[in-house]
Amino acid sequence: MAGLRHLPPGVDALRDRFEKWRKAKKGRARIPPGLWSRAVALCGRHGVNLVSEWLRLNHSALRDRFRTARRSKPTTAVPAFVEWVPPSVLPPSPVAAAAEYVVEVEGTQGPLVRVRARGAAVADVATLARLLGERAR
Repeated sequence: MAGLRHLPPGVDALRDRFEKWRKAKKGRARIPPGLWSRAVALCGRHGVNLVSEWLRLNHSALRDRFRTARRSKPTTAVPAFVEWVPPSVLPPSPVAAAAEYVVEVEGTQGPLVRVRARGAAVADVATLARLLGERAR
């Protein structure tokens, strides 16, 4: 096994933990979830083939766990409300203070964000809409 000569940092320690578990287990015991999760984490950096070889794991079982872990990554929560303070230096005129703007920016999969601005200058709302539109692409 030529791939075992130069193991990346951390792989040796995990390999030792797997070997220790293999020696201590009784019968056909299942691999503990902690060992599986560490092996799956290595797959993200080094690939399933190498990790399964280094740790002497069933390639198909490791591949399936890696795919499941990639699919179920926690998504970043999208805030329901974000306060935006217009950057205008001058205080708004009485007309601008009473004005209200609603800007909807659409992404490739439908509405992305709706902005309701009250008391902001038209230029500030237009700049915000342009920035949000660029981000949606």
